[in-house]
Amino acid sequence: MRQGLFEKRPLASVSFAFLAGLITTTVLRRSIGLLPMLLALLFLLTLPFLRLLRPGRRPSGKHLLLFAFLSLALILGCLLARANQNYFERNAVYDGKRVEVSVRVDEIVYAGEYSTRLRGKLITLDGKESNGRVEWELTGYNEIKPGDTVSFSGAFSAIRDTRVSDNAIWLMADGVLATLTDTEDFVLRGGTSAISARPSALFSPLRAMLADRLTDGLSEPAGGLTAAMLLGERVALAPEVRRDMARLGLSHILALSGLHLSVLVGALHALLKRLRVPRATAITIEIVTVLFYMALAGFPLSLVRSGTMLIISLLAFCFAREPDGITALGFAALLICTSSRFSVYDCGFWLSVCATLGILIVFEYLPKRRGQMTPPKRLLYAARDVLLASMGAILATLPITAFLFGEFSLLALPANLLLAPLFSFYLILAPFALLLAPIPFCAAAFSFLGNSLLAAVSFCAAPEGIVISLAYPAVQALTLLTAVTVLVLLTTRIPIKRILYVGGTGLLITAVCLVFSTTGMKNSDMVLFSAQGKSENLLLISEGRGMLINASDASYAALDSGFSLLDSTPLTELDSYMLTHYHARQPEALTKLAARYKIRRLYLPTPTSAAEEEIYRSLL
Repeated sequence: MRQGLFEKRPLASVSFAFLAGLITTTVLRRSIGLLPMLLALLFLLTLPFLRLLRPGRRPSGKHLLLFAFLSLALILGCLLARANQNYFERNAVYDGKRVEVSVRVDEIVYAGEYSTRLRGKLITLDGKESNGRVEWELTGYNEIKPGDTVSFSGAFSAIRDTRVSDNAIWLMADGVLATLTDTEDFVLRGGTSAISARPSALFSPLRAMLADRLTDGLSEPAGGLTAAMLLGERVALAPEVRRDMARLGLSHILALSGLHLSVLVGALHALLKRLRVPRATAITIEIVTVLFYMALAGFPLSLVRSGTMLIISLLAFCFAREPDGITALGFAALLICTSSRFSVYDCGFWLSVCATLGILIVFEYLPKRRGQMTPPKRLLYAARDVLLASMGAILATLPITAFLFGEFSLLALPANLLLAPLFSFYLILAPFALLLAPIPFCAAAFSFLGNSLLAAVSFCAAPEGIVISLAYPAVQALTLLTAVTVLVLLTTRIPIKRILYVGGTGLLITAVCLVFSTTGMKNSDMVLFSAQGKSENLLLISEGRGMLINASDASYAALDSGFSLLDSTPLTELDSYMLTHYHARQPEALTKLAARYKIRRLYLPTPTSAAEEEIYRSLL
């Protein structure tokens, strides 16, 4: 009889119990969110009475202690979720009001031709001292640098609902308390030094300088791709590249995560081993490299998770113990969620955790290689490992993809098998591209490699129908139920073949429901209208094709409203997008829309002035 997944992993069990309490209380609304905590408390109170059972049925003292720790961890996770909710609700009183704000700038998120997005620490709110993170937009470009203090008035949009939703994820992914739009009445005071900014912004000038070196030295879009893969800077990355990577299930290549650390640190480890550096010294160099890379990238949550896991594994080698990936993953996720109240709302973080967990579970039950193997057999086993690892990551992230995005790429598995290794090889060359970018011959060679990879991605993402919609309540519920059932069964002693039967049956039923739902959608016509303040959007759907009409005076408000309309339908691409008039922010709004949906046709009105002519050219 096999052992359960967490049977010999008490720290992993406690970590995942804590995360289960945190997630369930966050997702469930109001008083229903207290249910997991009450059940755990009731179970904790009944533990002493289990010692009264007959000797054959009585659990051992070791098991009782583990049950007690699991219950306490679940309760602590629920309490942390409630504390997070209370923190956000305290600021909801300002929602929808125009307030006076004073902010210290931490970093420049985006500086474009039409607007600038900044992020900083809140100093005063409506004349009162306050704490929190703020992200805001300026109309036009302003010469602001990290460390400056800015005072202005703005329309305050606080977090009203702490459920995991598209809005909450977007606002809280980087520790943002609220957004402010339609800002005016600026008073800029120069800061003493950028050292006063938060740790994630200390290296932002260096990161921006290195990204400029890549984008200036390499031709587009290879420069933007290299800067995104190596430094996490996506400002110069074309929206078509992001969309095509997402349509092929390759978005994880653009998000700094365990893939990037494993490739870069793996190459460093091979170099140190080649140079015969002592083991302790090599591990120290690798840990320092991981910490520096995390700081240089601005501490994104996915990279912090993978970096923490890698550091724990490296420290385990120092103490001559075999590292356990599942324990390291659970402990790293626990540390991140307790140190940042916003991490639980970051979908990228949870996608990274689930993908890693899926890969670790696959290798947990994968038969170990034995004896010497010939090169062809070794290559065959390597191909098998890559295939199973990709399947594990895709299946583990499928419930979150269905719940949050409602989409799934049919080419995710073959694209990861064929293109992901090529991108990994390109990532190994990225540091050399950073060093040799000023040399024309080297820059041309790196540009050719990057542009060739992106041309292959564009070619594979062009056909229609490669992305299917999972935005159906029945499909989402079945997918989530199947995933939870399989995960629970993996922690028991049930044979692995029976668990695979359960998972396969659940996925088959889900696929049947998906086919019937998609057929019904393609045979129906829909007209959806959204009017929120100045935002007016009309979405027409016929035979599975959609046309979005933007008739708004506020481009960003129209964009949010348009996303809400599109997310409520099973559309994965737009047949056409129509604008009824022009204003300055439309190019950026279209860029954001094109980064999510493939737009086949764009309908624009005839320009009637020089300003409209400039916007018209920017939209083409």
